[in-house]
Amino acid sequence: MLPKELISIIIPIYNVKEYVGQCIRSVMEQTYPNLEIILVDDGSNDGSGDICEQYAKQDSRIKVYHKTNGGLSDARNYGIDKARGDCLAFVDGDDWIHPQMYEIMLSVMNNEQSDLVVCGYEREDASFSKRVINREQVRYEVLTKEQALLNIPTVVAWNKLYKRKIFDEIRYPFGRLHEDEFVIHKILWECDKIAVVDEALYFYTIRDNSIIAKYTSQRIEDTLAALESRVNFANAHKIYDVFIVAVKGYCDYAIDRYYDIKTRKEKLDAEWLKRLWIAERYMLERYDNIEIPKQYRLFAKNPRCYERWYRNMKRKERYVGLMNRMKGACSYISSLYKR
Repeated sequence: MLPKELISIIIPIYNVKEYVGQCIRSVMEQTYPNLEIILVDDGSNDGSGDICEQYAKQDSRIKVYHKTNGGLSDARNYGIDKARGDCLAFVDGDDWIHPQMYEIMLSVMNNEQSDLVVCGYEREDASFSKRVINREQVRYEVLTKEQALLNIPTVVAWNKLYKRKIFDEIRYPFGRLHEDEFVIHKILWECDKIAVVDEALYFYTIRDNSIIAKYTSQRIEDTLAALESRVNFANAHKIYDVFIVAVKGYCDYAIDRYYDIKTRKEKLDAEWLKRLWIAERYMLERYDNIEIPKQYRLFAKNPRCYERWYRNMKRKERYVGLMNRMKGACSYISSLYKR
């Protein structure tokens, strides 16, 4: 017997007319029927809003709201404010989901009395939704908030089922890219238990014109700000292990983007090299008493110091690999003589 909780599924929609029909149908066809489907047309000008209205005529569970364009965060927040469900979920308007997604996730949530359930996602096998999944055989792991914060099981909003109470005080930051990065640590902190399902139930579409298809100045600025907010959050709540992981995450991001730009993998102005170096250095100067691997302090001192360390590390790895291969060969030859 299926549970009776009402799930509010919030779908922000902006100029995705080629995808939105499949997205809405995949939600309408869920094996769990007690849904409130909230379509937030965020000022589309390509006819996406009209498509939403057509589907609303077919299914009384669908509610369509049209608003002026405010971005993804604003559309999600609008949907949260309108939602009446016991649980909340998000689906992006150009994605689609497995027909058993919410049946499975709600079952796990109730079995474990968890506040949040996370599932896997698919990016290549578009036929994944045709698989029939035995709900009783679904594997999952249960984490505490501290465990989840140490190894965040994905920051995105859309592969999750949330207890409504999580969003009593949390909203997505207006006008930011990577808005999920700003709130995931706050969401996890509100949970006593997080269940991570070992099953792909969500199909994520990457479009060529997607805001995450390439790095931009705003994308880097917003990600650094989000990662810094996670550092500040962990420090304020005195969760030291999470704090160290957050500092390393900030530094790793700055270093990775530095070398993406330096090697021309990402075509941004060279001034970003200095800005990223200063950002990483400033982070470590703020927390100069923490224990952190030396490569981070080497980069903060001078990227050339980091590069020398990196080359030496790679030489040592090659040497160890060569020695291991030689030992293996010697063992094999020795075994031949013993026969």
